[in-house]
Amino acid sequence: MREQKPTLPSYPFLRASALRPVLQHLVSRGFDAKDSFKKYGINMDDARNPYSFVSLNAYVRLFEFAASRLNNPMLGADIGNGFRPSDLGPRGVLFSLSGTLGRALQRIAAEGDTFQSHSSFYFDFDSEISTVHYSIRDRRIWPRRQDAEYSLASLCQMIRMYFHADWRPVEIRFEHDDTGQARKLERLFRSPVVFGAPGNAIIFESNRLDESVREEDRGLINILERHIDDISGHDHQDEIMTSVHAVIENHIGREKITVSFIAGALGLSSRTLQRRLQEKGVTLRHCLDEFRRENAAARMENGEGHLSKIGFSLGYSEATAFWRARRRWEKSRQDD
Repeated sequence: MREQKPTLPSYPFLRASALRPVLQHLVSRGFDAKDSFKKYGINMDDARNPYSFVSLNAYVRLFEFAASRLNNPMLGADIGNGFRPSDLGPRGVLFSLSGTLGRALQRIAAEGDTFQSHSSFYFDFDSEISTVHYSIRDRRIWPRRQDAEYSLASLCQMIRMYFHADWRPVEIRFEHDDTGQARKLERLFRSPVVFGAPGNAIIFESNRLDESVREEDRGLINILERHIDDISGHDHQDEIMTSVHAVIENHIGREKITVSFIAGALGLSSRTLQRRLQEKGVTLRHCLDEFRRENAAARMENGEGHLSKIGFSLGYSEATAFWRARRRWEKSRQDD
C-alpha cells in the first residue's frame, strides 16, 4: 500500500537536496555556513535532510550573500560547473539513466515542481533548434543571478558528463544584466552569452536529442519515477495547469499560442494535452483568456504602459481586439 503523499508548503520552496552542493562548496572555502543559514532562516537540520523544504526566497538570498562575502560573482556558475546528477537527488539519477538526451530533458522537466515550486522549467524542441527554459516565476525574489547561473551551468555539466562530452550550446540567455563576467561565462558555457533576456535559457541544436547513448534500465527507472511520484505531493491534474501557464507566460506576444505549440513545449502529443485539460474541465482557449485577463488587470492597475502596448504584449494584434476582450471581462465580472 502506497503512503499518502505529503502536503507541500504554500510558500515558494525547494527541496533541501539542492542545497547540498552549495553547502559543500561554501564550507570547503571556510564560509561560516551555520551563522549564515541562521541569518536567512534556514535550519541546518532541514538542510541536511534532502527531502525537507527550504524557503526559495531564503535560498536565493543566501546564494547572493555568499557570492558577495566570498568576493566571487561567478559563484553559482562555478558550483554548477562541478555538479553531479546525485546532487539533484532521484531526479538527477533519472536523468543520468536516460537513453537519450531528449528523454532525459523531458523527465527532468516533468518533475520540476516536485523539487522547486513557483518556477518554470521546460523545453521547446523542433527539428533544428531546441531551448531549455528556466525561471523563478515569483518576481519578488530578486536579485537571483547566482541561482540562474548555477541552474544552467549544472544542466550543461550533466549533459556533457552523461551524454556528449563535446556538447556546446548555440547560446545562453540570462534575465539579469552583465556584471563584467561575460567573457568568463562564455568560456565556462562554451558559447555566446546574452544578458537582459526575458528569461533564462539554453539554446542548442536538436540533432543529438534522439541519439542513443545507453540502454535504459526500465525496472530501475520505474522505481525512481514511482518514488518521485510518492514524494511529490502533487495532483498531476494541477501540474498540467501550472505547466501550460508557464509556457503561455514565456511565449505570449512572441509566438502564436496553439494546442500543438503548447504540447510541443511540454513534450506531449496534442491529443494528450487536450485530454489532460479536459480532465480539469477547461480548454486552452480558456487558459489563455484567463491569463490575459489576470495579466492585463495587474498591469493596468500598476500603470505599466499604454493599453495598446499591454494588448500587443498579450498577443492581440489589434487594439480593437483587446478592447473587445476587456469589455467581455468587465461584463463577466459584473454578472458574477
